[in-house]
Amino acid sequence: AAKDKKTAEEAADLVKIEVEELRPVLTIEDALKDEVLVHGKSNIGVSKKIRKGNPSGYFENCELVFEGEFYAHYQEQAYMETQGVIVVPDIDYGYTVYGTMQCPYYVQGALSHVLGIPMSRVRVIQTETGGAFGGNPTISKGLRN
Repeated sequence: AAKDKKTAEEAADLVKIEVEELRPVLTIEDALKDEVLVHGKSNIGVSKKIRKGNPSGYFENCELVFEGEFYAHYQEQAYMETQGVIVVPDIDYGYTVYGTMQCPYYVQGALSHVLGIPMSRVRVIQTETGGAFGGNPTISKGLRN
């Protein structure tokens, strides 16, 4: 801190800024090339691989497999949990829905309405990662799309 305004202004005049112009990075693909680094040795802040089961075996037994590049629209918040829903149909019961959500009763009501079946035929199970975490307090995204 300066002792007065004049000293502060004199010190500010001594500050020199050097700016290195960098090529703009406008896509995720460009950022992953690590040609222009924001900080550190990579533009990937955190990377964690989770391996569980035998994915290649799962794909071999699928009736349909979709491959390619998939893009999602802008997302306002970055949730701590994954966004996912699994629906298991049961000819005698109705549907059992497993998913990440804060309000399972909202999902139950919405599905009952959309499918035209009583709420008693829609069982919704909130998985351990379900919750709001600031952005998904209503219908699960997997069911909205």
